[in-house]
Amino acid sequence: MLLLYAPWLTILPSQLGRVQQSYWVVRPGLTELLQTLLAFHVAYDNEALPGWLLPLALFLSLLVPIFLLMALRTLAALRSPALQLLGFTTLLPPTLGFLVSQFQPIYTLRAFLPSALTYWVLLGLVFGASKMPKGMKWGLGGLTAVILTASLLNHYAYASFPRPPFAAAANWLADHAEPDAIIIHSNKLTFFPTYLYNRTIPQQFIADEPGSPSDTLAYATQAAMGLFATVDLETAVSNHPRVYLILLDRAQTEAVAAGHPTHPHLAWLAARYQLQDTIHFNDLAVYEFRQSAD
Repeated sequence: MLLLYAPWLTILPSQLGRVQQSYWVVRPGLTELLQTLLAFHVAYDNEALPGWLLPLALFLSLLVPIFLLMALRTLAALRSPALQLLGFTTLLPPTLGFLVSQFQPIYTLRAFLPSALTYWVLLGLVFGASKMPKGMKWGLGGLTAVILTASLLNHYAYASFPRPPFAAAANWLADHAEPDAIIIHSNKLTFFPTYLYNRTIPQQFIADEPGSPSDTLAYATQAAMGLFATVDLETAVSNHPRVYLILLDRAQTEAVAAGHPTHPHLAWLAARYQLQDTIHFNDLAVYEFRQSAD
């Protein structure tokens, strides 16, 4: 196994450097371990689980690994090289990532999705070969099926940060934005999904503050896509008489929590334009500003 990974190990230092440069990665602790457990079982993306589902999801995420460890300890027939390889590929990446991150934070949950896949293969094989009583097996399987169904329904119906209905916002802008208007995204997080759904409407996004935790979009990446950030809001607005500002409610909340009366981009526009309307697509807001007649 080590020989198979050897070519990758030669470029590992440069990859670690890119992770540090392109992601805001914190040193993992108990919270990140619990998030990993949830991701391996019921939280398939970075959507928020509803409050009523979270205790059940956490219970299942703790119960299933306990069952797996007990089965592997008591059944010698399950200790085959194939199962050992599955266990190795399941545990090694997150364990190694957690340990290394105590010195250089690189622990990103999405990197462990292949481990989650091997985990479910291992779980299925062990569950099928287990000699536990049928009633217990059906009970555990039934509970798992119910919680997984609820989590999948939440996953596919989820439409808030970071996945509000960008398609609906893009269609609305295409239908309502006047020719003399400029569409500006306060952040790249709203620009790229909106651009994906409608590439015909002219729109811009404001660059991240250099050196800030959110400054994760390298210039080389922008050049490769041919999509460049605008240095600041004043440059983006120029002399346009009408401005549509796209802003996440979360960004507004964070700005207020940081001590600002409102988001700086909203404040800048409010000092020079009149707010005509605010259209919400769940927690994604489109603010329409227009120059006053006088």
